[in-house]
Amino acid sequence: MTEEKSQEAVEAARRIRKEFFTDSCSTRGALVDILEQYNAKIQFDIHGQPPMKNDDKIILTLPRNTGINHDNYTIAHEIGHLVLGHSIEVMQDRINRDISDEDRQANIFAAELLMPEDLFRVICKECKYNVKSVGSHFGVSPSAVGVRMCILGIDKHDEEEHKPHWCYRYPVTYTIL
Repeated sequence: MTEEKSQEAVEAARRIRKEFFTDSCSTRGALVDILEQYNAKIQFDIHGQPPMKNDDKIILTLPRNTGINHDNYTIAHEIGHLVLGHSIEVMQDRINRDISDEDRQANIFAAELLMPEDLFRVICKECKYNVKSVGSHFGVSPSAVGVRMCILGIDKHDEEEHKPHWCYRYPVTYTIL
């Protein structure tokens, strides 16, 4: 994916965050408001389903057994597809094991929407790089925080490191406990 496409995702996320995320609105509340703006809604089922179009509305079906913080990232990712103008076919493609450029772009959008880089760096430091505390602050899962820290190269020195396997290639450390 090009740097231009990455920057497009970041700028779109910042624009949407500025419009929908307020001090009086929860992360989930903001996400639901954004979905309404894009004529989409969430529903829950035993198993999640790829997004589908029902008349003019896009339906995101999430599994019942995942937590709200995990779901927030999933919702933000799908919002990224909508905001960035990706087709419903791109959103439905779950068979292809290779991550598409559109999915990468939607991930960049979701990360910046939920965990804006400047604020994320401050909160990581305030929370002493504890991924659970940072996740609670932003309404995302600890694994989403860990990935964001790895990608941004946010490092915690002089404390015991606990890195999940997906982070070994990045020169960063953080705390899970």
